[in-house]
Amino acid sequence: GALFRGAMRRRTVVMLFVWFANSFVYYGLSLNAGKLGGSLYFNFALMSGIELLSMPVGACLADRVGRRPTLAGCMVLSGAACALSIALPPGPPTVAAALAGKFGITASFAILFVYAAELFPTVVRSVAMG
Repeated sequence: GALFRGAMRRRTVVMLFVWFANSFVYYGLSLNAGKLGGSLYFNFALMSGIELLSMPVGACLADRVGRRPTLAGCMVLSGAACALSIALPPGPPTVAAALAGKFGITASFAILFVYAAELFPTVVRSVAMG
């Protein structure tokens, strides 16, 4: 009820889209590591390693720049990198573009958990996040 009334409706709809887009891209990149060219295991190791780097970088940027601009910037970075990877032939350039996309989407995912919790008032937060 309360999430879809008044000013909360817009927040809820926007956050539904952002969560869907983040989840779709994150798991798409994770499950597509074998189609990038080269070794599946090496690509997966690179994808996992970039996550370890992107989370603290995203958290630091969110604290310094702000949650919303950092979230938007990371999503734009990921979208641009994924679009670029479509245009490239399989091989190292595609892997590099996919890694940039994974960096952006992982950082945005880390920020999204905090931002979404802070966006909703306490009385509806558990329903909004759950």
